[in-house]
Amino acid sequence: MRHNRSFVAYVILAAGMAALLAGAGICSAAGEIQETEEAGAAGTAEMTEAPGSESEMQPDVETNVDNTTRMISPIIDMEGADPYVMRYGEGYLYTKTTGGDIRLAYADSIAAVGLVQMKTVYDPGTELRDLWAPEIWNLDGVWYIYFAAVAPGEEMHFMYVLSNPAENPLEGEWTLQPVGGMDDKFAIDGTILELNGKRYFIWSGWEGYENVRQDLYLAEMISPTEVMDEKIMLSMPEYDFELNGNPLINEGPSVIIRGDTVNLAYSASGSWTDEYCLGLLTMDRSE
Repeated sequence: MRHNRSFVAYVILAAGMAALLAGAGICSAAGEIQETEEAGAAGTAEMTEAPGSESEMQPDVETNVDNTTRMISPIIDMEGADPYVMRYGEGYLYTKTTGGDIRLAYADSIAAVGLVQMKTVYDPGTELRDLWAPEIWNLDGVWYIYFAAVAPGEEMHFMYVLSNPAENPLEGEWTLQPVGGMDDKFAIDGTILELNGKRYFIWSGWEGYENVRQDLYLAEMISPTEVMDEKIMLSMPEYDFELNGNPLINEGPSVIIRGDTVNLAYSASGSWTDEYCLGLLTMDRSE
């Protein structure tokens, strides 16, 4: 295993990805506020409203003191956890876990994700327990859902993947397998980075077998269901904003590529603390 923190690290004190996507102020590890004013600057991304059927329940618009606006959805899905949304056609695919199963739905708009009927695409029965953080991807024409779970007789979470060759992910059959090539250490929150013709798997995990610290790791992928056995540590909790709570936490990685800048947003410090926040790693895609 190699350690590589060539990414530039930031902490986002606003507790929400919306601040990142809207290009709000980003606070560096040294505490200096950096305003991202230009479209396409590091740490910003554009959100466009998907065309779809109009709903009677439209998002409210709030005007801030700096005359910017933000959309506030009136819909909050209170059942389950770890929501993940991806653009699909003219709408969005929405997946989440209830802890005991994985569910999937299609919505015409972001505001409607809490209203639509969800389909259970995987019910493990006694096969697995404590299902966490599903993400859905379409890779090489096949649908995949990556998630973490605990197998019978185990105490730690490991990464699993469901695959479905159907054109519509709400149809067809989902097949389960472990993510191949992973070691026997705790691993959760798997996501994908596609860069310069290669595909990488990024996750949060332990360096050893004790729950003292969660780091972010990367491994090149052999296929959508298998990684190479060499992993690289991208990040470990070391800045002040990452050191609140015990165990120490870097988790929930999410990739945003804007122009030549690769952004890796992640959650830092314990989720049970008031200091839980977002960090941001950035690098040039040519590095």
